[in-house]
Formats: sequence, structure tokens, C-alpha cells
Amino acid sequence: MTRGRGGFTLIEIIAVLVILVILVALAMPKYFSIQDEARKKAAQTALAAGGKAGITAYTDPAASAKAVADTDKTIAGHPGH
Repeated sequence: MTRGRGGFTLIEIIAVLVILVILVALAMPKYFSIQDEARKKAAQTALAAGGKAGITAYTDPAASAKAVADTDKTIAGHPGH
């Protein structure tokens, strides 16, 4: 039996939506895991930069002002050039 119109039935649309919801539900934990790893790496980078600035300030007081300024830029997400 042929239909007069060529379109999707409600059941077909619901089936596609269910499949999409399942795919999104499977992908979200991985997405959040990747975000957490990126935040950890950013924190480690900021801590390392702060540690290096502290060592520089301790060993070379004349360079401490520049090291602190560079560290502030790094922590803010704008590495100094």
C-alpha cells in the first residue's frame, strides 16, 4: 500500500530522537572527563609557573619583578612574550 505523501511518521521521528538521546548520554561522561583533564593541566601549568617565579625571585631579586609579571600573565591565560 502506498501513501499519498512522502514524509516521516511520528514513530520514525521518535525513534531517531531516542537514538540521539542515547548517543548523547554515552558521549557526555567522556566530554566531562576531557574537560576535567584540561583544568588539571591548566592548574599544573599555573603552579609550575608560580614555582619558577618564586625560585627566580629567591635567587635573583633584580629579576623578581619581571618574573612576577610574567607569572601573572601565565596564570591569567596570556603567556608573556
